[in-house]
Amino acid sequence: MSGHVGWNVPGVAIRLKNYPELDYTSEDHESNFENGERVIKGEVCMKGGIIFKKYLNNPEANNEAFENGWFRSGDVGMIYKDGRLRIFDRIKNIFKLQQGE
Repeated sequence: MSGHVGWNVPGVAIRLKNYPELDYTSEDHESNFENGERVIKGEVCMKGGIIFKKYLNNPEANNEAFENGWFRSGDVGMIYKDGRLRIFDRIKNIFKLQQGE
């Protein structure tokens, strides 16, 4: 089946964090349905033994990337009823202009 990145790996917990600024929430509204199936959308966060714990000697990056032990990937995804995860957006779409900015 195409269009998704797969299912969760044993030992890793995944949650989707609401991101209301971009209208990605677990609330019931029209954008949370695909092919008649309700899906939950939000920022993909992971926690588990195989997820790295911190950036070495970089507390600023740690504060930005981790929240209560959950690694915030910056990816926006949806989880289907059967557990498949689909990533379809980024929280911060960073691009470089021709001038290098």
